[in-house]
Amino acid sequence: MPCLAVYTNLPKDKVPGDFLQQASVFLGNQLAKPEHYVTVRLHPDQMMMHGGSSDLCGFVEL
Repeated sequence: MPCLAVYTNLPKDKVPGDFLQQASVFLGNQLAKPEHYVTVRLHPDQMMMHGGSSDLCGFVEL
């Protein structure tokens, strides 16, 4: 069962309300799997830094 984990320092209240649904559909389509086979986890509000900057950033694991 594929799992997409998204880590971001974006505040939870700034994440679009349909993000998980759209990510689930996207992942299922990309992997040619039914949507009920995929899992999407979102981890907002993370303490993250990339390239020496704490500007908005994210990290994705599949």
